[in-house]
Amino acid sequence: MKNKILVTGGAGYLGSNLVPMIKDRAIVYDNLLYCNDYFENVEFVKADVTDYSTLKKYLEKVDAVVWLAAIVGDAACNVNPEKAYSTNVEALKYLTDNFEGKIIFISSCSVYGRNEELVNEKSKLSPISFYAETKIEGEEILKNKENAFILRLGTLHGLSNRMRFDLVVNVLSMHAVVNKKINIFGGKQYRPLLSVKEIAQVIKKIIDNDYIPGIYNIASENLSILQVGKHVKNLYPQVKIKYLDSKFEDERNYKVDISNAKKYLKYKPSIFIDDSIKNIINIIEEGRIKNPFDLKYSNISSLANSKEYKNGKK
Repeated sequence: MKNKILVTGGAGYLGSNLVPMIKDRAIVYDNLLYCNDYFENVEFVKADVTDYSTLKKYLEKVDAVVWLAAIVGDAACNVNPEKAYSTNVEALKYLTDNFEGKIIFISSCSVYGRNEELVNEKSKLSPISFYAETKIEGEEILKNKENAFILRLGTLHGLSNRMRFDLVVNVLSMHAVVNKKINIFGGKQYRPLLSVKEIAQVIKKIIDNDYIPGIYNIASENLSILQVGKHVKNLYPQVKIKYLDSKFEDERNYKVDISNAKKYLKYKPSIFIDDSIKNIINIIEEGRIKNPFDLKYSNISSLANSKEYKNGKK
């Protein structure tokens, strides 16, 4: 038995939490789009998932694939839509056609778009971005694939060796410490929220157990942006919050039902946003991040300022 797991995008925000949990079995496959180095002591392949000859060679070595590789986020996808489509959709089609083992695919609750109701996996999809459309197309490719797990994740938060400060909990926590103030636009819009460490644990459980394949919402709590701001204020009282009525460019609004994940994946939420807020406050106050505004901590800023990426050379 091969007992090897290919983790595409394994050097990224989520992969950096997952790989240490499975490092003896993992092969990390990543093009290092957002970083210049990767030091995890694990088998590593520097390649793009659209490099099919290389990808095929490593698919033959494993019996499970965790497909984290993606251009993530609405604005990031719009920097180079052709590259985003080839990564998020076409490469996944290649995987589906050339691999018969267990597949764990990371989708997004962004597929629900704007929805006032509590949504479950059978609810109508209402994508309002190209990114969400690529995720829906990816799900369509996989939905009839035997042994495929499609995980619709809430908005992630928490610490990672490939840190991001373009996610709502992370960015509000960072601004609270650095600027002592945060701006909240509108704020009534809801998000399902999920610890990056916790989803890594869920993925490991799926790898190690014979759960029922299918589509699953994964989130620990549904909170409005206003409520997120209040959590930050409670943990960092000196911050000043400015509430702005102006419309925020991100119009997503949804709350998700996670009953299926609880029932079939034995998912029990245990890490919540207060844990992440406290951790981020601590690492910034301790000076562990030299410049939290560095472009590398934001997907859109990294890609928008990369001539190589915009020109399709990376």
